[in-house]
Amino acid sequence: MSRFPRRADAVLFLVLSLASVALSAVALVGSLAEVGHTFAGFVVWDNLFVVPLGRPGWTGTVAGVPFRSRVVSVDGDVVTSRHDVETRVRAARPGTLHEFVFEGPGGQERRSVRSMVFTLRDWVATLGVYALNGVAFLAVGLAMGKLTRALHFHFLRNRTAVLGPNPLRREVVVRALLATRSVQDAIEREAKQKNQTLEQVGRR
Repeated sequence: MSRFPRRADAVLFLVLSLASVALSAVALVGSLAEVGHTFAGFVVWDNLFVVPLGRPGWTGTVAGVPFRSRVVSVDGDVVTSRHDVETRVRAARPGTLHEFVFEGPGGQERRSVRSMVFTLRDWVATLGVYALNGVAFLAVGLAMGKLTRALHFHFLRNRTAVLGPNPLRREVVVRALLATRSVQDAIEREAKQKNQTLEQVGRR
C-alpha cells in the first residue's frame, strides 16, 4: 500500500486485483466442472453458436459440424439455449447418435453426431489452454505492475541522491506546512500583532 501515491489508488488496485483473481477462479472452476460429463462432441456458446474449438478425434470434428453456425434443434426438438442442448444430450448414454440442425450464412445444415464424455485430457487441450493462459496473463500483469512501481521508486531515489530534491516538491512541502493548523494559528497571531492581513504575513 505504501508504494502508491494515494491511498485511493492502492485500494483501487487491490479491488481490481481481487476481482480479477475471483473471475479467473470462477472461469477455471466452471470449465473444470464439465470434465466427466457427456457433451455433444463440439462446444457451443450460450448463444448456441458453435465454437471453432475442438480436438481432431472429437465426433463433432469428424462429422464436419459447421463452426460459427447456430444450433437450431437436437433430435427434432427446437433449442433456445445451451442448457437445452446439454439437457437433451445428457439424457442419453455417451455414444448415442444425435441429429443436429445448424443454421449459418448458407442456410440450414444437418449433421449426425455421437455424444462423448468430456475428459480431463480434452479440457487440457481446449478450455484449459484458455483458462491457464488467463491465469498466466493475470500473474504477469500483477508482477509487472509491482516491478514497475519498484523500478520507479528505485530510479527516483537515485535521481534525488544525484540531483537533490525537486524544487517543485519543496514548494509542495512548504504549502503543506503552511496549511497545518499550528502554522495558521501562528500566522493569525502575527497578523493581529502587526495589524496586517493574513496574506501579507503568509507571503513573508
